[in-house]
Amino acid sequence: MKTETKSETKSNERARLNMLIKSAKPDPGSALSEKQIAVLKTAGEVVLITAAVAGTLMLGAALPGIFKAVSQLRRYKYQTYNSRRERLNQYEKAIRRSLYYYKSQNYIDLIPMGED
Repeated sequence: MKTETKSETKSNERARLNMLIKSAKPDPGSALSEKQIAVLKTAGEVVLITAAVAGTLMLGAALPGIFKAVSQLRRYKYQTYNSRRERLNQYEKAIRRSLYYYKSQNYIDLIPMGED
């Protein structure tokens, strides 16, 4: 009877493991027929064309809004900004007008309180 040394046992295990790994690898060849590959290529082209058309439609729908925004940016570029006090006065005036409107339509009643 032959006894194996540790190094021989390890080398046998490595060889057997390498053989198992090689047998588990898939074949490099394709399992699809030429007809199936042609159908897949055609389907891929259809998907790409659909994506291109959808992107073009989306861009076409967004362009008017983009042009409008750009034109407004140009207009605001030359507009002078009001000071903070002027803006606060404008807000106060707008609130006062809305309160008077609501009162004239009888939506609200203004009741004085204290010294108001």
